[in-house]
Amino acid sequence: MRTRRWSTVAALVVLVLADRAAAQPKPDPVIATPQGPYAVARLELSAGLQASEEKEPAGPQALLVGLRDGKLAYAWFVRPTAGDSRLMVERSTLALTDAALAGAVDFRTAPNRGSKQVDVKLTLDLKRAGDKLTGAYEIATDGTVYKTAKGPATGVLSTAAAPADALPPQAS
Repeated sequence: MRTRRWSTVAALVVLVLADRAAAQPKPDPVIATPQGPYAVARLELSAGLQASEEKEPAGPQALLVGLRDGKLAYAWFVRPTAGDSRLMVERSTLALTDAALAGAVDFRTAPNRGSKQVDVKLTLDLKRAGDKLTGAYEIATDGTVYKTAKGPATGVLSTAAAPADALPPQAS
């Protein structure tokens, strides 16, 4: 008898709570669209992202940095790689101004699925003269997935697609 009474009370409590939850006003969905000018920095790092197990000296590496309204939209290291070593952006202070492209990007990665994630920090300190970028970079890691690197970096800032990047109409 007591068990039945408690189950009845529990059912009533659930119904009352469900009714109150249903009565809560639902917020309108918010759709955020990117705003502001878009730019791409095509950079060449003197010795870029290199897997920790690679024995040869690191060679130059391309880095594409997409910026929306002067803030990081994406960063893409261009290099052949094996395994599951994606870099996900965690935080960024990278900013494009009339005088510079400077700041840091904190990434996280894992050498393989199920592996412990590790941090990778990219710091750029590039001066801007028109569409030319020159300065220095540093990649700081704990050495488990990628090696630490630093050196000179140069590049070009584009605010419109280069003619060589255009796709023919048949591509779409």
